[in-house]
Amino acid sequence: MRLTAFEEYMLLDSHPAYPMSCFIELILKGDFDSAAFTEAADAAVRLHPLLSCSAEQTADGYHRWVPHEPAVCVIVSENTGTSSLPVSGGIDLFREVPLKITVCRLDAAVTQITMEVHHTACDAAGAFRFAEDVLYGYACRKGAADVSVQREAVKPELLPQRGKYGLTPSVWLRILPKQLWGLTRAWMFLFRRIRPLVPVQP
Repeated sequence: MRLTAFEEYMLLDSHPAYPMSCFIELILKGDFDSAAFTEAADAAVRLHPLLSCSAEQTADGYHRWVPHEPAVCVIVSENTGTSSLPVSGGIDLFREVPLKITVCRLDAAVTQITMEVHHTACDAAGAFRFAEDVLYGYACRKGAADVSVQREAVKPELLPQRGKYGLTPSVWLRILPKQLWGLTRAWMFLFRRIRPLVPVQP
């Protein structure tokens, strides 16, 4: 699929100094099972297809999504003793998928999880939905949630329509007078000389 105009803007405006990323930080207390968490993250990413895609430029100068086998890179570090967001140079969507998860065990009973999601792939609501899916899957694997409740996947058939805004011909005809009046007002604003309210010296 081609990237939508907004997705392409997020992709091209992302720089290492100013990454277009959404960060979610979670602090878990108690015994942490990294294998169960990784399994839950792998299962959750299958519900969100764009999180396992990279981007490439097409011959006509546009960009498109390139799907990969759904898998999550979970980086586990031990005992840093500090709770802070990891230093990130952003996610290079031309070389990697738009998701990074860092698990840091601050001590035996406290674990910090940081999820970095590129805004090209989803907005903050989508990122939080992904985090919710991961936590629910983890809770199911640890016996703390009802496994009979199924999480609904993003509907793949709706993804090609994600850049459309439901503007049908009848809606377009209904709003046409307002649009024309708006263009008239814009023309008046741009080409009318502005008179100051009080006299000023140039």
